[in-house]
Amino acid sequence: MTSHDAYCLLNEEGELSTFQEALRSSNVSLWMIAMQEKKMKAIHRNNKWVYKIKRDDNDQVERYRARLVLKGYAQKEGIDFNEIFSPVVRMTTIRIVLAMCAVFDLHLEQLDVKTAFLHGELEDKIYMLQLEGFKQQGKKNFVFKLSKSIYNLKKATRYWYKRFDSFIISLDYNILSSDHCTYYVDDMLVVGPNIDRIQELKAQLAKEFDMKDLGPANKILGMQIHRDRKDRKVWLSQKNYLLKILRRFNMQDCKPISTLLSMNYKLFSSMSPSSEEERMEMSRVPYASAVGSLMYAMICTRPDFAQAVGVVSKFMGNPGGEHSDVVKRIPIYINGTSTVALCYEGSEFIVRGYVDSDFAGDLDKRRSITSYMFTLVRGVVNWLSKLHTVVTLSMIEVEYMVAT
Repeated sequence: MTSHDAYCLLNEEGELSTFQEALRSSNVSLWMIAMQEKKMKAIHRNNKWVYKIKRDDNDQVERYRARLVLKGYAQKEGIDFNEIFSPVVRMTTIRIVLAMCAVFDLHLEQLDVKTAFLHGELEDKIYMLQLEGFKQQGKKNFVFKLSKSIYNLKKATRYWYKRFDSFIISLDYNILSSDHCTYYVDDMLVVGPNIDRIQELKAQLAKEFDMKDLGPANKILGMQIHRDRKDRKVWLSQKNYLLKILRRFNMQDCKPISTLLSMNYKLFSSMSPSSEEERMEMSRVPYASAVGSLMYAMICTRPDFAQAVGVVSKFMGNPGGEHSDVVKRIPIYINGTSTVALCYEGSEFIVRGYVDSDFAGDLDKRRSITSYMFTLVRGVVNWLSKLHTVVTLSMIEVEYMVAT
């Protein structure tokens, strides 16, 4: 364990969810150190602790993290907050940037903002109770007024976005016309041909925010980045994330298969449960959780998942046994393809597009399905498998719709 820090993530199995659990834990001394870390002492106006055990790439304990958060779910729209939207980078933008790194041999560095949401400037008056375990004697019924943003505020992400966006614009950087930003909350890649200019930017950011310089980028948002600068190649994969899915659903020992969907698969809405007893039975199946996990992999690095995930996601509202069987097939396919990666290489900076359609492929309403992908320096940067919103009467009509 290298340090004790503050962090906010969803609890995983084996981690704590309350202050009382921390007191009863065999590692209580480590949790108390994490809660009393110097940088956390300024955040004394909270009422809930969130705990996280941070692990490295080898699943070894790296640090214990505790974060004070506001119970944002108690805030009411129109009273406590209004606009909460804050943009993040699209995955397509990340992939295009990595493709540019490969073809132009650009430097690729990574930064992380520590306790990013604490940098936001409040626009509203916010009061909260004293937090558990740190109430002042004789003032237990007092409340606190926040002077800065804090985690779990409904507008915390928006406060941070506006703060960082205004600062980076003040450094004469421009906003892309195709994307609101090229960073994901507090995770950011810095790319450029001049390492001295990159170091200058790092220094400017570190002067304004509490930054962590991660050096050459090797992962971002659960995706692994591998690079061969000599041959100008960049690979993007999610092996660790996919193996985690297999372990989560206890399918790490299954025998791999070579296709996501069987050749003659057929899924209908009529296969969904029709009785309360059947629905109760299916409620014990983690259908939505499995599809959601697969969807993230599909969005990031696995265009080969697009059609299969699109098909099974149609039935998330009321899945049946046959639908579940098709979902189970996808992790079996993953077990043999977890190391598959997107690869960007070559010297041709040319965009190429490919498209295909399945006429009347939707078996319920006979709507067609169209899939497309775009490549850059031999690697896929954008893809989609989409169900048409209208019924087409012929294959030629489908082709015309795709072309327009």
